[in-house]
Amino acid sequence: MSVKILIAEDDPASRALLQIWLRKDGYDITSVDNGRAALEAARQILPDLVLSDVMMPEMDGFELCQALRADPLLGEVPIVLVTTLSDKASRLQGIEAGADDFLSKPYDNAELRARVRTITRLNRYRLLLQEREQRAAERAAHAARLKELAELLDQTQDAIVQIDDQGRVAFWSAGAARMFGWSPEEATGRAARELLFPKADELPREAMAAVAERGDWTGELVTQRRDGQECVLMTRWSAITRAADGARSTLLIATDVTEQRRIERQYLRAQRLETIGMLASGVAHDLNNMLTPIGIGVELLRQQAAGSTMTDVLDMMDSSVQRGAALIKQILSLARGGGADSRVQPKHILREAFSLARETFPKSIEVRVDYPPNLWTIQGDPTELTQILLNLSVNARDAMPSGGMLALAARNVQTDDALRAKHPRATAERYVEIEVADTGTGIPPEIQARIFEPFFTTKSQGQGTGLGLATVASLVDKRGGFIALESEVGRGTVFRLYFPAAETAAERSSAPETAPGGQGELVLVADTEASILDLLRTVLESNGYRVIAARDGAELEDGLGQRPAAAIIDAELPALSRTLSQSGLALALAAQPDLPLIALCKETVLGCRQRAAHLPVRAWLSKPFTAAQALRALRAALDS
Repeated sequence: MSVKILIAEDDPASRALLQIWLRKDGYDITSVDNGRAALEAARQILPDLVLSDVMMPEMDGFELCQALRADPLLGEVPIVLVTTLSDKASRLQGIEAGADDFLSKPYDNAELRARVRTITRLNRYRLLLQEREQRAAERAAHAARLKELAELLDQTQDAIVQIDDQGRVAFWSAGAARMFGWSPEEATGRAARELLFPKADELPREAMAAVAERGDWTGELVTQRRDGQECVLMTRWSAITRAADGARSTLLIATDVTEQRRIERQYLRAQRLETIGMLASGVAHDLNNMLTPIGIGVELLRQQAAGSTMTDVLDMMDSSVQRGAALIKQILSLARGGGADSRVQPKHILREAFSLARETFPKSIEVRVDYPPNLWTIQGDPTELTQILLNLSVNARDAMPSGGMLALAARNVQTDDALRAKHPRATAERYVEIEVADTGTGIPPEIQARIFEPFFTTKSQGQGTGLGLATVASLVDKRGGFIALESEVGRGTVFRLYFPAAETAAERSSAPETAPGGQGELVLVADTEASILDLLRTVLESNGYRVIAARDGAELEDGLGQRPAAAIIDAELPALSRTLSQSGLALALAAQPDLPLIALCKETVLGCRQRAAHLPVRAWLSKPFTAAQALRALRAALDS
């Protein structure tokens, strides 16, 4: 049976494009143009995946998510939201509404199809697990035929164990022998706890109590084999009564899911990284266009405020712009699927998480943040650290329905013998400890060991997928760190995340830059972003240049016709595509082959060269850039 995908998209062109791409992969596509129609269609076809735009008439994507999660038949259907929005608040709203993933417009064919394949594959795997558990429950219901089916059951990979009312092994299948390492002859008649749970003094209390009370129990347990190797088991416990004499016993069916859990962790890690990659390019583009005029504006204000008390404020603003520019480079590196990590200052991420929580969480929750001024940096990715803090903060909020306090904190930790004794994974000399604490309901001791497992959740159906803490654990482990948990029912929970420290040096703010001015040369400036264009005009005119401003291809062509001495042009300008379809512009460029040309772009210099290799560029400026950088590049191009 083919996978059914429901598309909710009000734009006809986008909807048609999605249908063409996904039908090529063999999916059964149903498409509608608004959220209400999507809800009705979902109830009729029961899709395997919902791909929904956020902005739609009648019912938007967030409302559609909430409606699907509230439906008993649709509560676990994967939902991917498509949006042009990329701020953290929108992502948080999507997570709260129940979205599993995000895509950004404009669509990328390869990314879209890869994301759909990954999510539908993971959903099919979840359904297969449910079907397997259902089959196992059906086998347990026929436990009275155990002896007649023993030879057949011995061929299965599952362990099947019958435990008598004295706690001794009455039946030990060949699957149990393969799983635990004890032969049927060695196991029969021995205490079951010694073979099944060698490090415990008894069989699992929760399982045995449930079997005695209601006749069955299903759950995941961690134990050890005969050779001491740890394994993860999906177990089904059932009370059975022998028809012949009424003797009561307990039937255990255990499936080894150790390898499956490892594969799930890999899938989740890949899913999170691909999600971040899809969002990265759109975020970087918007931030570049916002930071560039801010940086140039700061320089203009510094010239007017020279010698005043505002200099320190302007230096602080300029330092923030530089940190933002570094973050953009990291995001773009991630979007391209690689690149080296860089040093991250956690206090900046803490401040952002604190601000977001304070603005969006209920007013009944008090949010605090605390960190030392000399906090060490860590090696990593700011986006990943933000995702970790968001996941933990949202969980803390959900644990405080009547209000409470959320505390975010960080401190420097020097590794000592006490820390190593408590946490054997503490192998680095220095750590940055990040703490997320709440005063909520707490986590019961019996499930604390399972909270980081994929798909494990205590929330009601449709309220969570059980992936949040699994993602946190995966990202922390990826950075060579570890997690410590403290929780008490009714008194709250504390998560302490330990990341190896990268350095202790404080961040340095760059000194103001200076550059030579012009001598009345005529310069053409072309950029689609009005704020960048206006500020560049101001900078150049105040430094001795005459300026022609162009906002599109037609104005650019007219400007070239005025024979400027140099040109500063946005390499992303639509008219500058490789086809140069506007013949007038092509002729104007060809008529001035020696024109000093400076290209602006939102990516690295290498990225610019690849995207605009057809242009006779003499210098490149990556957004965001400073006024001094622009002036120096222009002077060098003119002098050359």
